[in-house]
Amino acid sequence: MPGPVVVVGGGISGLAAAYALRRAGVDVRLLESRDEVGGVIRSERIDGYLVESGPNSTLNGSLDVERVIEELGLAGERVFASPAARRRYIVRDGTPQPLPTSPWAFATTSLWSGRAKWRLFMEPFSRRAPGGDETVAEFVRRRLGRELLDYAVDPFVSGVYAGDPERLSMASTFPLLAALEREHGGLVRGAFARVFRPREPRPARRGIYSFRSGMAALPRALGESLGDGIWLGASVAALSPTESGFRLDIDLAGERRVVYAERVVLATPAPAAADLLRQCAPALADALAAIAYAPVAVVFVGFHQSAVAHSLDGFGCLVPGRERRTLLGSLWSSTLFPGRAPEGMAALTNFVGGARHPDLVSRSDQELIGLACEDLARLVGARGAPAFARVIRHARAIPQYLVGHSARRARIEGETARVKGLSLVGNYLGGVSVVECMARGLSVGRELAATGR
Repeated sequence: MPGPVVVVGGGISGLAAAYALRRAGVDVRLLESRDEVGGVIRSERIDGYLVESGPNSTLNGSLDVERVIEELGLAGERVFASPAARRRYIVRDGTPQPLPTSPWAFATTSLWSGRAKWRLFMEPFSRRAPGGDETVAEFVRRRLGRELLDYAVDPFVSGVYAGDPERLSMASTFPLLAALEREHGGLVRGAFARVFRPREPRPARRGIYSFRSGMAALPRALGESLGDGIWLGASVAALSPTESGFRLDIDLAGERRVVYAERVVLATPAPAAADLLRQCAPALADALAAIAYAPVAVVFVGFHQSAVAHSLDGFGCLVPGRERRTLLGSLWSSTLFPGRAPEGMAALTNFVGGARHPDLVSRSDQELIGLACEDLARLVGARGAPAFARVIRHARAIPQYLVGHSARRARIEGETARVKGLSLVGNYLGGVSVVECMARGLSVGRELAATGR
């Protein structure tokens, strides 16, 4: 019996939970089915390029996570995004146009029409929500109008969630914005009210960051901190309750093992958690199986800088659905952080699929590279074939907080409470960013250590 707590899943959520338990002195075992921890967070150096399979960066918005980075000795390895990354582009009429970052830039931009700007100015007088769980699209059309939905919110939703604003829940996807209307009557009024609220403690330096060796440095360091508390290549075949906790049947390198635990933290994607709970908690399994995911293909390409007409002077560009392109967006990796491409080369991380084009993810590597480069030729003037290309597919990339998600989440939490000794963590529960997942994992781990639940 390895200890009172077993964490199933070595993504960032499970690692954070296990780290918090270990720091609190709890004997914990983490089981990961693959040969390395990190889940979708993987960084690989190939031919001088740093290829990220999952998130390329995160935002230091949590003091809790900042403390862990210090404890792991990663503070000196962190690299913040270049000043150029403050500039972001949205494609309109086939051309990337900079997103305005000041009142004057907003007034003079051609990204949005005068009518759309006037509609934003009049937002404080928009009608209130009729009640119920609105979609993101319904909320934005009601408060800001169709054009800002199409050329501001839709590309953002596709870029961050790979989702469809016509199906995503506003309250679950953008809870802070929904709260501004609920508490203050509108977005502008709410923004002004928040200016005068006492500021919560924040990290000394805020901004987008990664690590010199890529985002995988974070889960790798978390894993190393657990020492021999990790079993890699350990696939859980069955989970069943016992009088004192749980029995886990594990396939470890082809050998069947049985592990007993007082408490279990499931840190897998929702469908995998549903499969494990089907026999012992069918109602919970049904609620987890109802969580939808969007598939995404990452198409990483490298071009000679001289072969790209655009200066790539920004974070990247997002592509609205109305532009009818293959790409959801393109992240200009070699501009964002140093060391992402060989000297004289430009690295672009492109995203295909999502809720907009889910079927494209199953295309061959060559087809996806060709489709991405066809769009890049039109959008940034990339000429010829790339000097380097890699494709990474994620069949279940990002959970979709569809309308009704808050009710599904409440049901999941209620059914979980009925299973003694069981906890769930993961990006399907409340926030898809690295920091949000890590913060929730740390919180669950500390709560378990403190209460013994």
